[in-house]
Amino acid sequence: MLTSGGAGRAVAGAAELAALVRQASGRIEIMAGGGVRVVDVPALVAAGVDGIHLSARRTIATGPSGPGGGASERDVTDEEIVRAVRASIGESARHEDAGVSRLPQF
Repeated sequence: MLTSGGAGRAVAGAAELAALVRQASGRIEIMAGGGVRVVDVPALVAAGVDGIHLSARRTIATGPSGPGGGASERDVTDEEIVRAVRASIGESARHEDAGVSRLPQF
């Protein structure tokens, strides 16, 4: 289930996400999503979510568009954000006292 825990941003709903993980008890996967930033990942990993959903995007200019020649932009996946999230997941898991059997997916 993709959820922010009822909050505007997933990190603000971390306590509710942790409660959902406990309630799900492995029957369904709980994926945190909603305004997730790299700095939020440790709190979401600590909440025990099964996955993390984020856009990991940046906007690039693509040049003039259409007959009016106005500027055009599009979003692309930012590899640096993806690397930072992966590193943060690994770092968060290494600091867990109880031991982590598997890391969240994103």
